[in-house]
Amino acid sequence: MKTRAKGQYLIEFATEADLVELKALIESAYRGESAKAGWTHEADLLDGFRLEGDALQKVLMDENARIFVARDKVTNKIEGTICIELGEDGVEFGKFGVNPNIQAGGIGKLLLGYAEEFAKNEWHQSAMKLSVITIRTELIEYYLRRGYLPTGKLIAMEEIHSGETWTKGHDLMLEIYEKPL
Repeated sequence: MKTRAKGQYLIEFATEADLVELKALIESAYRGESAKAGWTHEADLLDGFRLEGDALQKVLMDENARIFVARDKVTNKIEGTICIELGEDGVEFGKFGVNPNIQAGGIGKLLLGYAEEFAKNEWHQSAMKLSVITIRTELIEYYLRRGYLPTGKLIAMEEIHSGETWTKGHDLMLEIYEKPL
């Protein structure tokens, strides 16, 4: 699939040279005070890092994964990212983040659409899925508007995150959502 320009953003594959900027973007979109500038954060639910160690490096090196970035054509700054991973039970996306200061401007929608198109056309997948914290109603509504539906499958947060993620006293559950492509 070719690189695509949409408005002021260029959607392309991430490279190793992007990893430091990507990690900073994802952390700022999910955790800490900086995340609270946007609407998609987990800062009130979770402490610690969103990404552990060399998680992005591992994904970048995995032939069954792709990291896409939305790069501002003027500043060359990465303003959003999404990762898709192809496993035995289909394709799942995650590590999805947009600069909190410019969220709700369409970058997330652009990246998600690009990732779905790639999964369908390049990997020949018929569905894509994600896991979302069940009490994140505003985020669930976003995914519902984009055609993702709950599967009913629940996963306890501690089953998929290590000790570096603290749940601030919450007993969090994730639900799997899926969309036909």
